[in-house]
Amino acid sequence: MRIEILDKKISEHIAKTQVYLERFRKNENEETLDALSFNCFQSINYLIDLGEEVARNIDENFFPSTYKDTFEFLKTKKIITSAELSSLILLVSMRNKIAHQYHVISQEDILHIASILSNLKNISKKLASSIKKE
Repeated sequence: MRIEILDKKISEHIAKTQVYLERFRKNENEETLDALSFNCFQSINYLIDLGEEVARNIDENFFPSTYKDTFEFLKTKKIITSAELSSLILLVSMRNKIAHQYHVISQEDILHIASILSNLKNISKKLASSIKKE
């Protein structure tokens, strides 16, 4: 059940990201950029949660030191590809920048995150479908 909720939340936030990205491209303003940033942040958070759920489903004793470790583990288990791993590692890095260095994140960074997120719905579906059904 949690997997379906996470997958749904990821899809919702990615969709909102695309809406705010289009709005920002039409009329650049700070409020829209903030909404875009928030939805990027939430999408990545839910992707991390989903990745951790999948990893623990594979190995109940899996406790990563970093978010990156989670996705590297999923790569070793052939759940995600090398290209997907690279995208996820970049997104985690950018998420950390939003969370901890928000004063230095640029408009270009936010727009870059949003463009990568548009391609991640498939990764979310892949992760969700890799879980053993109870």
